[in-house]
Parts: sequence; C-alpha cells; structure tokens
Amino acid sequence: AIIFCFDESVPSSFDHLKDWISTTLQDHEDSPVKLLINFKGEGRLQVDTKNAIALAQKYAMDFFEVDLSKGQGIKTALKSMITSVSKLIPKPMDPSNMIGKNIKICAKLFQNSKFAPPTEERAY
Repeated sequence: AIIFCFDESVPSSFDHLKDWISTTLQDHEDSPVKLLINFKGEGRLQVDTKNAIALAQKYAMDFFEVDLSKGQGIKTALKSMITSVSKLIPKPMDPSNMIGKNIKICAKLFQNSKFAPPTEERAY
C-alpha cells in the first residue's frame, strides 16, 4: 500500500503531492492499494476538499479525511487499507481481527510467490 498525506491548512503540502505521486508511481505503478489522506489541522482550511478528491480519483486512490486531535477518521482509513491489502492475500484473516494486533501484512504478501521478488532479492 502507498499512503500520500497532506495538511489542509498547509497549501504547499498539497501542491507538492502531484510531484510526489508521479515520482512514486514511476517505480510502483502497479501498486493496487493507494490512499490519499487529508490531515485536518487546527489551522484555517486552505486546500479545497474537491481538489483533493479530484486528485485521488485521477490516480485511483481512496480519499480519507483524518482529524488526529479528535481521533476521527484514522481507524476508517487504516481499516480500508487493511481490507484492500488483505484481499490480495490468499485465505486472509477477517480485517477487523487485524486492527490493533500488529499483524505484519507485508510479510504475508512477501511470502506469497505471486507478489514476492525472486528469491535472491529477498531480505528477511
């Protein structure tokens, strides 16, 4: 999974997203799980949510708004990511059983020959 984040009260954090996304997707174009997270801050709203949603749609990303000061949205975003990734794992666990349990999803994907690089490149 690839997660891109910005702070809606800091326009430069959103302005740089296009470059970060383009650069990242050059090497990870086939990543099936991509999230765009808007961290809602204490500052004044300076990034239009419609622009963020349009950017997420352009790059086939799921969009979430998270307010860490109020504890809102983070569980929804992480559960969505875990659910999406777990669909790629043969015989996955129920995603609700994974949250808060420090499950190493990447290790499962890495061990699956469908997703793993050639054996000599594996770093355990």
